[in-house]
Amino acid sequence: MTFKSGKVNSLSFIQKRAAAPGSGCGFLLPRPRPLEEPRPSGWPVPPFPNPVSPPLEWLQSVQATMILSIIFSVLSLFLFFCQLFTLTKGGRFYITGVFQILAGLCVMSAASIYTVRHPEWHFNSDGSYGFAYILAWVAFPLALLSGVIYVILRKRE
Repeated sequence: MTFKSGKVNSLSFIQKRAAAPGSGCGFLLPRPRPLEEPRPSGWPVPPFPNPVSPPLEWLQSVQATMILSIIFSVLSLFLFFCQLFTLTKGGRFYITGVFQILAGLCVMSAASIYTVRHPEWHFNSDGSYGFAYILAWVAFPLALLSGVIYVILRKRE
C-alpha cells in the first residue's frame, strides 16, 4: 500500500487484494463454495440441506402438484360461472366437475409423496407433520366430493 498525504491509496489496495489468490474485491461476488465442505469427524450434520446444493426433486414435485391443484380449483370456479350462464336447462356441470376432481387428485398425490419422503426432509422431527399437511388431507376428500357434486348437479331454471 502506498500512502499519499496520510491517506491510503484505495486503487492500489484493491489491485493488491484482487491479485491475492482466493480473495475477491469487496464489491465482487465471492467464488462459489464446493457442495460438500469437509468437516472434522465428530461434527454434527446440519439439520437442513446445504443451501448451495440443488433442491430435492420430490419436494419440487410436491410443490408443483399443489400449485396445479390450486390452478384446477380456480379454473373450475370460473368454468362453473361460465357454465351457469351458458348451459341449457337440465344440463350438467361435467367440465367443472372434472377440473375439481383433478384438483383433488393433485392434492392427494402431493400429500402422498410428502408422507413417504417426510423423514428425509425433517431430520430432527418429533414425528409431527404440521397443520398444512393435515389441511391437505382434509382438502383432498372435500375437493373430490365437490367434483362429484358438480357432475351430479343439474342446472335449474
